[in-house]
Amino acid sequence: YDYSTIWDAYKIQGCLCDLEYSKYDCSQRVCPTGDDPLTTGQVNDVQLMKCVATAGTFVLFYQGYPTSSINYFDSVHAVEKAFLSIPIISSINITFSQPKGTVCQTGSVNVILISFSQNFGDLPPLVPLLDSQMTQSGGYIVIATDGETITDTSSEATYTSVIGTKENDICSNRGLCDDSTGVCYCYDTNGDVYGSSNGYGDAGTRGDCGYVVSSYNSAISTCPGELQCSAHGVCIESDFRCDCFEGWTSGDCSERLCPYGLSWFDYPSADNTAHNHMTECSDLGICNRATGVCECRRGFYGSACEYMSCNNERTNGGQNEAACNGHGICMSITELALYSTNNGDATNYTYGSNPNNPYTWDGSKVHGCLCDDGYEGYDCSLKSCPKGDDPGTYDDHNEVQLLECIADNGYFTISFRQLVSDNIYYNTTMKEFISIITTLLNLPVTIYYSKNYLHSVSQINSTLSNNLKPNKEKIPQFPNWGKFDTNGSVVISPSNLGIETHLDSYICSNTSNTQIVIIYFITIPGDLPNIIIDNSNLYLTLTGDNGIVNIYTDGETVEGFDSSFNKYTYSSIKGTTENDVCNNRGLCDYSTGICDCFEGFGSSNGAGNYPGTFGDC
Repeated sequence: YDYSTIWDAYKIQGCLCDLEYSKYDCSQRVCPTGDDPLTTGQVNDVQLMKCVATAGTFVLFYQGYPTSSINYFDSVHAVEKAFLSIPIISSINITFSQPKGTVCQTGSVNVILISFSQNFGDLPPLVPLLDSQMTQSGGYIVIATDGETITDTSSEATYTSVIGTKENDICSNRGLCDDSTGVCYCYDTNGDVYGSSNGYGDAGTRGDCGYVVSSYNSAISTCPGELQCSAHGVCIESDFRCDCFEGWTSGDCSERLCPYGLSWFDYPSADNTAHNHMTECSDLGICNRATGVCECRRGFYGSACEYMSCNNERTNGGQNEAACNGHGICMSITELALYSTNNGDATNYTYGSNPNNPYTWDGSKVHGCLCDDGYEGYDCSLKSCPKGDDPGTYDDHNEVQLLECIADNGYFTISFRQLVSDNIYYNTTMKEFISIITTLLNLPVTIYYSKNYLHSVSQINSTLSNNLKPNKEKIPQFPNWGKFDTNGSVVISPSNLGIETHLDSYICSNTSNTQIVIIYFITIPGDLPNIIIDNSNLYLTLTGDNGIVNIYTDGETVEGFDSSFNKYTYSSIKGTTENDVCNNRGLCDYSTGICDCFEGFGSSNGAGNYPGTFGDC
């Protein structure tokens, strides 16, 4: 199988143990397995092969181990020798349906019978791998298993593969495995004594417990255990095997089972599909057979070691209280998805909602820290420093968004990065709107109503010459904002708003004489998400429809009117200021969260290159 496109293909690594070792860290020895000597009427696994070829070589893989190279013209003895090169095969019976034939033929089919005489149980199919010469010459191999058939075209005899039905139990289910030595300690309770077998019920050197040495009653009449099945199971008298109660295991039900979870590290079950097998301690812990408790690898926890912790402690029962250093919440990726944002805006992302999706298998298993404000790092151990615009870059712009409201009744609300305003009524004045946005929503912005300002140069001069005092001086300049549109007319922005008049206009208009609200973000850097509007309670009584609120961003323009009902084009601005740690003009001391500014730079007011107490550079 191929496993290369899933995120963990080259990230999660585990041990591929040598033959005699097992568990996630290869720390335990493997004991011999074998057939239970008290079960009868069982057969060995037999697989069939057909090879059609006139050139080349091939190998056959058994449980991941390859045979030595087999030539297309090899004899039965050469094929048998190739199988015996596999370290987990000690004996095999190879038979040709045409005894004098070769392993590969073209004129007639020579059926190869492969009988596993010392590997018991229902075995996985052999997997052929052909060299380029055999492939290019049109050669191919067919493997038949589990009752499938192949016919010898010369004799027209049909051969049937056989499913292996013998047990392949640890210590032949008649002894306990010492996983520190890999030695089976065969049962000898109640006068029933077992020993090492030859795999067929007689004495041998397999090291299993598949041989009945002696019995008190000359024939086995009890199940293993001082008390049969150690009082943790039921004795099946037909073959005197224990059927253990839930939570218990071994031939005499004397050992505890540990909880199962989806494996952290296992062989793929299909292309790009893994982690879908339930294994004891999730293959990242060792079961304590006396207690039934998983002893998890450092950094993993849960009853089945099914969770990766937010620290590197071995906690077994649960998360250590020091997770995230007390400055955050440890949560799974599935939980973290609920907190995900895009440019500060909440998203509806999910992760791991489909448990059968191989790309998100880790949703509830991998955990990480969601840090509190002011902290960062994978374990929330670092204190964050202020961020802001780099004062050494040029032609940057603060974000400007425009709001246009057409309504004459009701109210609307605005939200920005999960902050939601109070009700904004259709007749809200500029002063009231500023209070809602800057105080209740706590957004550092400046607000302008187009109808509160006089833009015409001639009218401004006339007003000033007649000593008509405006409420304010001319609005401060914001560099690089005022501009001209394509036909040469003035595009209005805070850099050329003109002067504020005595008018106190409403935020919404019910005519074509549209009010434009200019929202200038002072200290929030970068390209910001759009303000979001809820106008479900806003109305236009002239038509009986819902009122309309439009937001313009990223250079979009809209026509509106000033205090003298002169029509102008108003421009939004896409924010281009940086949001760098210490403004890219200092180094952050993550132990204190304080910026150490480079020479010539110091703390600003957060709104530009002016002195202040923002703590940046």
